[in-house]
Amino acid sequence: RIVTISHESRRQIAAAFGLDEAALTIVSVGPDAEFRVRSGEREVAEVRQRYGLPPAARLILYVGGISPHKNLQALLRAAAQLRLQTQDDWHVVLVGDYKGDSFLGCYAELTELVRTLGIADRVTFTGYVPDEDLVWLYNAATMLALPSKGEGFGLPVLEAMACGLPVIASDRNSLPEVLDGAGLLFDPDSDEAIATCILRLLRDSDLRADLARRGLVRSRAYTWSAGADTMVGVLEEAAAGSR
Repeated sequence: RIVTISHESRRQIAAAFGLDEAALTIVSVGPDAEFRVRSGEREVAEVRQRYGLPPAARLILYVGGISPHKNLQALLRAAAQLRLQTQDDWHVVLVGDYKGDSFLGCYAELTELVRTLGIADRVTFTGYVPDEDLVWLYNAATMLALPSKGEGFGLPVLEAMACGLPVIASDRNSLPEVLDGAGLLFDPDSDEAIATCILRLLRDSDLRADLARRGLVRSRAYTWSAGADTMVGVLEEAAAGSR
């Protein structure tokens, strides 16, 4: 039996190995229970202070690996464009383990790009963040931005939606599937398109509220229990077939 995590992953695996897509079963994941809408001014202030974030700036949050396929260079270039377009108080927060992650890390290149673009005062690399702090960052932020060019699923999108955080994401791979209309999509090859999406959300509170509502509804379509039920069914079929 072959299982994978999304329709897009199933399509890619089937194409790569010459399989019928029907031979692959999708076993979805879900956000952990702690990822939910939470309120707590003290907790938000503490987590901002813990990671050296400005106390009042609106946070453009990224969560994931610090690797080339995540396309963070484009997000940083879009941030540099934003600095020229608006005086709004915003800050890019890049959450990801750049010390212990050996998967094609490009932290050094990204920090050099930040310096070259002149936006060091607008960008923070937090390093690894445990879930108990990450949930507060999701609740404190203004948006999650995921510019990746390669995602098999995109769990941070699901976690953000479960926390009521509006999402903007690449229109590639599995991200449109997971969002299913509950977020804004952009061309990850266009710095201008990314900057435009960010600016729309920064300035349109009605749009943010609408995406937050739609995201909460969408996040409920993914649960660990549903994924477990599907996986049990796959195992039972395999066991029955081997007898």
